[in-house]
Amino acid sequence: MVSEARQIEIRDCYGDTLVVCFAPQRMAPAAALVSGLALAGIDLEGARLHAADLYWADLDQAILRGAVLTRADMRGVRATAADFTDAELNLVSLSPDNIGGPADCTRARFVRANLRGAKMQGAVLRKADLSGADLREADLGPSRFGGTADLSGAILTGARLQNTRLKGAIYDDQTVFPRGFQPRAAGMIMNRRGTILRGAEPRDAEPWVHRISG
Repeated sequence: MVSEARQIEIRDCYGDTLVVCFAPQRMAPAAALVSGLALAGIDLEGARLHAADLYWADLDQAILRGAVLTRADMRGVRATAADFTDAELNLVSLSPDNIGGPADCTRARFVRANLRGAKMQGAVLRKADLSGADLREADLGPSRFGGTADLSGAILTGARLQNTRLKGAIYDDQTVFPRGFQPRAAGMIMNRRGTILRGAEPRDAEPWVHRISG
């Protein structure tokens, strides 16, 4: 039972406040971390977090459905079993991080995101848009793509794809795979229309306020 809540401010890379949220006291205080915010289990559904400074934040089991995280600095983030369904993570920097466990990234948009070296084992990426994303050296096994997940123009040089489910995922002639990888044998679908990067500029907004219940 939570008697009090502590206030947390999430700022952008310029120091301006984006989100004021209230986290239960049962969550570890931010001071307990070497760096970053303690946001495990927090509900930030629909939050507008453009260019947010989430460097080394703890987002384990956080709810970020539909959140706008375009250009956010999420390097070193830990987001095991977090919910990123329908979130916008275009142009984010997530390298290196851990968003496995399995994190739900269904229909999330990672257009031109920096995912180099990211640990995404077990992440659910059905219908996710990773067009133009940098996935070099990323660990994607056994993540679940498919359902027309878009890897058009993505760079997967050195990525670990052991047991990764890629059936139905889309690639094109600009997609760069690890040496020896055969996309057709993995059940991937060739997009012969060329690379389409569906990036969207973020929506500006005043600081967003949300309170977590009990």
